[in-house]
Amino acid sequence: MATAQSTAVTPAARRSTGGFFAFLVKAFFWLFFSLLISIAVEWIGLTFWWPEEGAQHAIRMYEAELAMLTGDLGQSVFIRDPTSFAGVLVYWVETAWRASGLLSLIDWMGTPSSNKHSLHNLIHAAHEYAVATVFVTLVFAVRMAILILSLPLFVLFGLVGFIDGLVERDLRRFSAGRESAYVFHIAKRAMMPMVVLAWAIYLSLPFSLHPALVIIPFAVIFALSVGIAASSFKKYL
Repeated sequence: MATAQSTAVTPAARRSTGGFFAFLVKAFFWLFFSLLISIAVEWIGLTFWWPEEGAQHAIRMYEAELAMLTGDLGQSVFIRDPTSFAGVLVYWVETAWRASGLLSLIDWMGTPSSNKHSLHNLIHAAHEYAVATVFVTLVFAVRMAILILSLPLFVLFGLVGFIDGLVERDLRRFSAGRESAYVFHIAKRAMMPMVVLAWAIYLSLPFSLHPALVIIPFAVIFALSVGIAASSFKKYL
C-alpha cells in the first residue's frame, strides 16, 4: 500500500518541480531580455537622442532611481530597510563587473591621452558606451529591488479582485446565472502577463519614472483579471 501511494504521488511531485523550474527559466529569460532592451535603448539614445550628455545620462538616471528609493519608496511591508536591500543587489552587480575585469578596461579607456588620432576618438566613444552600460545595469538592479518591494501591492490588489469576484459569483449563482469557462480561462491567462509586462516595461525605461505610474495600472488590470476569473469560475465550488 505504501509503495502504491508513493508511486502515485511521485508523478505529481515531478510535475510540480518541473513547473517551478520552467517558471524560473521563463522569469530569468524575461529579466535578461529586459536588461538587453534597456542597454540597447540607452545605446540608441547615446547615438541619436542625447549624444551631448554621453554616459552622464545613465549616471543621472541611476542617481534619480536611488533618490526615489530613499525618498518615497523608503518603507516596505516585508523588508525593514529597502535602501540596504537595493544596495545588496547593486553590490552584486558591481562585484560581477569587477570579477569580469571589464571595469579595469573601462578605466584604461577613460584615461586622458595627448594622442589626437582618430583611434583615440574611437576609444573615447567606446568608453562612453561602456560606462553607460555599467550604470544601466546598476539602474536595473535598483529597479529590480523596487519591483520586488512592489509585490505585496499585486497581492493586495489581487485579493481585492478575488473577493469582489466571489461576490459577483454568488450574485450570479443566486440569480440562476450560468458560468463561462471561456471567460474564466481568458481571465486566468491574463493574470501573469500583467505582472510580467509591468516588470519588463519598468526595467526597460530609458528615463526615470516613478514606479507607481507603471505598477499601479498593471496591478489594477491584474485585479480585474482575478475578479473576472473568480466570478466566472463555476456555479458551485
